[in-house]
Amino acid sequence: MVLVPGKTKFGIFFGDNTGYFEACNQLAEMLDSAGHSPLAASYRERGRGILERLKALSWNGRFFTHFIDEDPDVKRNLGVDEKSQIAQGNMYSLNRGLPHAMNAAIIDTYIELRKHLPPGSPGNGTPYTAVREGFCQS
Repeated sequence: MVLVPGKTKFGIFFGDNTGYFEACNQLAEMLDSAGHSPLAASYRERGRGILERLKALSWNGRFFTHFIDEDPDVKRNLGVDEKSQIAQGNMYSLNRGLPHAMNAAIIDTYIELRKHLPPGSPGNGTPYTAVREGFCQS
């Protein structure tokens, strides 16, 4: 990727931030165990702040929007409605210490998605589509 000052557009990817939130919490746990509670508290607060700002920016009540452009005037034509697209990183975020209600909303979103997949879609049925009986038969 080439960065062109004044031309290159940047934005926020939620997955980087849920990972940073979890890293802050894990570091705080280690610092507590090592007897550095004041420093641990500062990292917990940093993680809380990251998640709070991320929710305000990217959380739609069901899942995180994949990417938020830094410049709201940027219009990209990627062939999908980015606001309704469920990014795989939402599933990764389930393992990053999010509040229970957020995890439940992400899981419910994927359950609803599965209910509306066309027959034969990847993910319809077993997650192990390639080893399902009859998969390679015409």
